[in-house]
Amino acid sequence: MHDPQGELTNPLWLLTLPQIWVFAAVALYFPVFPLFFREVGMSDGQIAVLFAVPGMIGFLALQSWGYVADVLLNRKWVLLVMSLLAAGVAALFPYFTSFWALFFLSALRAFFSDARIPMVQSLTLANRGGEKHFGPIRLFGTFSFIGLAWLVGWWADRPGGPGIFITFPLLIVMNLAMVVTMFFVKGAPRGHVHQQHEMTRPGFWHVQRTLLANPVVRTFLLFLFVYQLPHNISHGFQSVLIQDLGGDNSAAIWPVNIAAIAEIPVFIFAAGLLKKVRIVPLLLVGAIAQVLRWSLVAAVPSIPVIYASNLFHALTFGIMYLGAVMLMNREIPKAYRSSGQTLMTLVYSSMAGMLGPLTSAVAFRFIPGEENDVHLWYWVAAAIAACSIPLWFLVARAYRERHGTVRFWIGEPVSVSGIWRRGSSRSLQ
Repeated sequence: MHDPQGELTNPLWLLTLPQIWVFAAVALYFPVFPLFFREVGMSDGQIAVLFAVPGMIGFLALQSWGYVADVLLNRKWVLLVMSLLAAGVAALFPYFTSFWALFFLSALRAFFSDARIPMVQSLTLANRGGEKHFGPIRLFGTFSFIGLAWLVGWWADRPGGPGIFITFPLLIVMNLAMVVTMFFVKGAPRGHVHQQHEMTRPGFWHVQRTLLANPVVRTFLLFLFVYQLPHNISHGFQSVLIQDLGGDNSAAIWPVNIAAIAEIPVFIFAAGLLKKVRIVPLLLVGAIAQVLRWSLVAAVPSIPVIYASNLFHALTFGIMYLGAVMLMNREIPKAYRSSGQTLMTLVYSSMAGMLGPLTSAVAFRFIPGEENDVHLWYWVAAAIAACSIPLWFLVARAYRERHGTVRFWIGEPVSVSGIWRRGSSRSLQ
């Protein structure tokens, strides 16, 4: 029977399994695919374009999948179909090594894969106690990310082994495991909205307008877009930069493991953190930490410094990601929360994910000598990160105007009129 308080009737621990498989697949994409592209002869400019492909596809895929999950079907069957098709695409990669073939396969991979993380998030949050347990559940995804990234790096460097091509059999296994898991997740036979309004079904654009009608959502998405641009510049070139500095495949993959390990405390203590520290101030912490992170690599481009800079990931991703997911979950109507999470992913993964690599690709094409100086892009990343800080104040003001309260870093909400009488309006949520 469908649970009116959440889509799942299974025990909450079952939600850890989708997190494990979907984040394991992410571990095989971000640090490993640049190495694969270089292995088959792609230039730095071509790698940048290939990393921009998911952003292009996200405009079509993310909100379409979110709408289908909210209105037409449910998240269980959408995730099952996507994972099955993603496994088929993974099986094709080793057999096609031309640029345009990889472009097409990258587009298919993004179409069937990138919407899964926000849908798994909304699946978790739909359950009773989902927000409280989101951090520990997300932690299982972190552990799978660490383990699989380390395994690929170790296996790829073994003499006489399959090299970086071991990625694709593992990716097939992770996607098929996701398919199997979905058979054990119970969901409603139709989308939430169609269940609630049996005679009416809102159109796609009606759902999108409803999401963007909230001024907090609009200003937050603008902030998130600028914030995420530096991350997407780094995603494409961190592995390449380490190889340019003399590192092997294992050395190139280790930074993502360090980053994932650094975020573990954030997700362990997520429930207590959100209870004691308000969401919007957490976003400011991430924005400030990001400026420091990219400036450090730009100033001293060396393998030890790159490793050390990934410790900031606990703040630039862990804190930011936690705050972003929860802010969207609370500001979006319950009936459209899959679409809300995919909208957030559309901005930080697709829009920012497309513009960052494409900008790099143009520079590699037209600026002589830049091919061997990818570390210079970290100065660009630091400058863009600094631009996100003023946008944080817009988010804070929109929240105050919408909810009529100002929240300090720690403590209960205080009325706006009371704050103004005391002459203070700082530390917003």
